[in-house]
Amino acid sequence: VPQRYYPEGDLLANPLGRVNEIDRLGVEGLERKWDDYLQGTDGFSVIQVNVDNRPVGDAVSSTRAVPGDNLHLTIDPKLQRVAQESL
Repeated sequence: VPQRYYPEGDLLANPLGRVNEIDRLGVEGLERKWDDYLQGTDGFSVIQVNVDNRPVGDAVSSTRAVPGDNLHLTIDPKLQRVAQESL
């Protein structure tokens, strides 16, 4: 299950942006800019099934899922908090 972790909660919401709740794609801010890097790729298997829709033998082909990468930022949360509170 894809998961985004924000250690400062809503504090960095504006620069970080947000993801779409349905497909979890970045739609604003850094989430949008770095979405391909963060998403990774889905895996899949191709299998043969019989008339009862039960697998017959091993997978014909398969590709492993590749997890997305982490994005480490150097935004100072104390400075961001001061800037946000002054607005």
